[in-house]
Amino acid sequence: MILGKGCQPPPYYGTYSPFPPALSGGLTRPYADSADFNAVNDEHPSLFAAPSNLRENLDVIQVISDLNCHRFDSNCRWSNTNEDELDWKVLMSTPEAEPLVSALQTAHLPDASAAVLLSGNRNTYDSGQLVSDLLPCIVTPLQLTATVWRTSSDGPFQQQQKQQPNLKICSRNTHQPYSNCNLFPIQNGIPVTVNIPGPRDPTTPAQVLFKFYN
Repeated sequence: MILGKGCQPPPYYGTYSPFPPALSGGLTRPYADSADFNAVNDEHPSLFAAPSNLRENLDVIQVISDLNCHRFDSNCRWSNTNEDELDWKVLMSTPEAEPLVSALQTAHLPDASAAVLLSGNRNTYDSGQLVSDLLPCIVTPLQLTATVWRTSSDGPFQQQQKQQPNLKICSRNTHQPYSNCNLFPIQNGIPVTVNIPGPRDPTTPAQVLFKFYN
């Protein structure tokens, strides 16, 4: 994530790159590969430690590097939310996801500490969000680089749905139920840089989030 001007204390420039989903024919599988997220403290539960919904983190980010997290099996400033039906987990703690790795058909595969989201034959409106801690504000455009995988949709369930699972990059203001989102282009195993859409009120605290949906 690159900041031109912002509400964080100096330095105003930082980089992070969450690496989202790999999605399969019968199961949907989003990955967050080794990303630039540094562990902060035990107040921020890891995806590895909580297979069910995590509480949404509401601590304020002081510097953009606080969003760094090289391994999602350590303490990161990102979490699940109770607002949706699906949970992000860590690949190494999700054995049911392992058979899908070979279906990615790419030379570069997600790391064992990548974040992963699975959905079986569920409702098309089911979703899963990975939400950051609060940013004091987002007054100028932010960029995010992520590597996303999605397996082929040759399964009968996907053919029946006639659509692929997708990932969006979003932002929203605190306690605001509506997010501003853009579709994240999935290039299996290839890093992609996108602009993060700004929240409705750029001067008040906001969060960045990944939103997966069937």
